[in-house]
Formats: sequence, structure tokens, C-alpha cells
Amino acid sequence: MTVSEKAYAKINLYLDVLGKRSDGFHDILSVMQSVSLADLVIVSCEDSATTEITISSNSSEIPTDSRNITYRIAEKYLNTFGIASRLHIHIDKHIPVGAGLGGGSSDGAATLRAMYRIFGKGSREQLLDICASVGSDLPFCLLGGMYLCGGRGEKLKRIDCTSVSNFVLAIGNSRISTPTAYAELDRINNNYIEYTPTDEILMYRQIIADTVNYGEDSIPIYNVFEQVTDIDEISKIKEIMKKNGAEITLMSGSGPSVFCFFRDSSEADRICLGLKLGGFDAFECYSVYPEEFI
Repeated sequence: MTVSEKAYAKINLYLDVLGKRSDGFHDILSVMQSVSLADLVIVSCEDSATTEITISSNSSEIPTDSRNITYRIAEKYLNTFGIASRLHIHIDKHIPVGAGLGGGSSDGAATLRAMYRIFGKGSREQLLDICASVGSDLPFCLLGGMYLCGGRGEKLKRIDCTSVSNFVLAIGNSRISTPTAYAELDRINNNYIEYTPTDEILMYRQIIADTVNYGEDSIPIYNVFEQVTDIDEISKIKEIMKKNGAEITLMSGSGPSVFCFFRDSSEADRICLGLKLGGFDAFECYSVYPEEFI
């Protein structure tokens, strides 16, 4: 049996760090949004007395062994439900690797959705637990759409919004270490000891709470990592976007991806052309709201 699943990229419309945890991770507050830029994950299985997992891809940038997150997700699912199978996972890669767009996590989540469709085992809660045990972004990527994400990212509350927003995504050529970005936030905030949010941040948090509770479509656009990601490429991308008509630009995650909103196709074409002439990969995409799979 073979099942194909789209693995949608994600952006952070809002991202703040609330504090550092005793386990070394950080508590975050983020509004994540799935966008139409996507990989395609194809999972094939055959009956077998023993388990064998193989991976292939059109991209040479990702591992095709047990280092791949899809391998770990597949192995965890099979072990959890006592299933033996000969499994092959093919990843048709379109989301840039290491760009902060959740490509790896989304591939893992798509693999899990495919295995659920094949084997039919697992409740929503069990599948989310499997995701959380493998990676912080995986629970969101499993469900997709727009969610308020807390904890390490695994605590989810759906935001009832189905309006479609249009984005241009641009990818810087430098790759940014997420642990380094967190370490810099820790440094400037004294490891979040006696950390006090600014009035602006408190206002943002209230707006998000109102949006979640009352369905208002008014997500503030903010990313705390812009304080510590001092890379010329990010500024250059934003400059090109604004020069070609974008009003709002924001880095997603800890970078190097940046997105902006666009009003019409001519503006999107102009922004994408400017970015490509500047030496950056650029993608026109839109928000997506997948149907619930379980």
C-alpha cells in the first residue's frame, strides 16, 4: 500500500520566548501558520515479519538513514503499536533545507499521517504524543493551519481563522544556528532571571489571547529573534521587499527565512524578481488550512 501526504512549510506570524526551563529548553509563545510551499512524502509498506525502514529523496542535502526525522517518526509509530513492516519513505523536497520553515518536522508529521492512514492505529492524542517525543514543531506540523503554540511548541490551541493570506518567502544563503540564537537571547535577558516583558509585549500577548478566545483576526506580527539575528542578508531581503511594495516584513523562526504579505500578483512578481536578482530564493505562497485527518 502506498500513501502520499503533503508536508507544508510553516512560518511564525508571532514568536516570543517566555523563559528558560530547567530542562534546558525554552517556553515560547508563537502563532504558527501553514503555507502552501510543501514537500511531498510518499510512504509505501509491505507485510514483513521484521521491520525495515528505507528512505530516498530527490535532494542530496538530507540524510536518508536513521538521522532523518521521518525514520525516527516511523520507527516510533511501529514500536508504539507493535507493528512489523517493510517501509519505504520517499521525500520529494521543495522546502529549502535549514531555512527555519519546519521542512524536516513537516516531513516527519506527513510520514506519521501517512502511517495512520495505512495502519489505522492511534488516537489523536497518541499521535501528538509521538510527535512531541521526537521534535517541538512536529505536533503543529501534524495538524497544520493556524495554532497558538506554547511550551516548547507542543502545546497547541487552534485559532479559528480560515482567511487566506498571501506571502512571499525569501531564503537567505547563510544558515543560522537555532541554539546559538537562543543562547544570545539568554545572554541579553540574564537567562530570563527576573525577566519582565515590555509593555508592548504584554499588549501583544493580550491581543493574541483575545484572538484565540473571541476569533478576532488581528495577530500581531513580531519575532523576538530579530533582536539577536544580526545578519546583513536579513536586512537586505527586507530592504528589497519594501522597495518593491511590501509594507510588513518579518523573519520566521531564527532565520534565515523572511516573509512579507502581498496585495496582488503583480506586486508578488515584482518582489520575487527583485529578490532573485539580489541572489535570494523566493517563493510566492498562501496560507493553508488542512482538513482534520483524525
